[in-house]
Amino acid sequence: MFGEPRQEPNNCQVEQIYHFLKVGRKRLLKNNIMYILTFKRSKSKHFQKALNHAINMGASWDGETAKLIIPEKDLLTAYEDIHFLFGYIQKWNSTKATFRGKPVHPYRFIFQVWNTVNKCRTGKSESEDPRYCWSACDSKGWGCKQLQRILRYARGTPHYKTSNRYWYNFGEYIDHDTWKLNKPLILQRLKKEVEDKALFLCPFFRMEEIEKAVRSLPNIIKVDNKQFTKYFTAEYVGGIKKAVPVNIRHVVPKKQISSMQDIINQDPGQYQWN
Repeated sequence: MFGEPRQEPNNCQVEQIYHFLKVGRKRLLKNNIMYILTFKRSKSKHFQKALNHAINMGASWDGETAKLIIPEKDLLTAYEDIHFLFGYIQKWNSTKATFRGKPVHPYRFIFQVWNTVNKCRTGKSESEDPRYCWSACDSKGWGCKQLQRILRYARGTPHYKTSNRYWYNFGEYIDHDTWKLNKPLILQRLKKEVEDKALFLCPFFRMEEIEKAVRSLPNIIKVDNKQFTKYFTAEYVGGIKKAVPVNIRHVVPKKQISSMQDIINQDPGQYQWN
């Protein structure tokens, strides 16, 4: 009643409140791993067909916007059903999608998950090869073959311009011939690729394998022209154009160069170094 002293919750009630908050937080985190597709009422002659198809898939409709929620457990194979819907709505301006609360391309994201993560998962399930997830039969890479933006092994040509191709590109000079690797940045870039491609949806994916691979990289690289050499760009220093070392490149062994040159000579027009 009004005016009565407030009673403090007992231990049992406190535990119930804590459990409620804990469960609510888990549900919130789980909901954030959903793919949400929306589209609005359209003048297209296919609108009613699109709406009916979406509703049959479980979408909600408030009279203006259709909203289809696909939980994490169904994402790997969702494309097999949803691509029919995209046949109607893919080019509509109102078609939007989010994943983990962040905007994604409605079609490309769901197709990429199905075409790479799901197919790779299926291949791993059917394979008895313990190296299936490796980047190559003799190279483990980062532990997931779908991580391809940063190369783990320096085996190709060192004649490239953009310094973001190999792991060793991420760092800075701390003196004349010493390059310090930026491991946190490498891990950050790899994690972003994992998020962009939703690789964590694969039941065989292990983030700890990637972290272990990054930790195994050297902290310091001596640029001695034996394994690594300086990469220069032209810059104006005090009004004078000079060659300034800005990054490093790997040195290709002479034996490997001869082998590569033999291949290139067979069809020189096929190879261009960017």
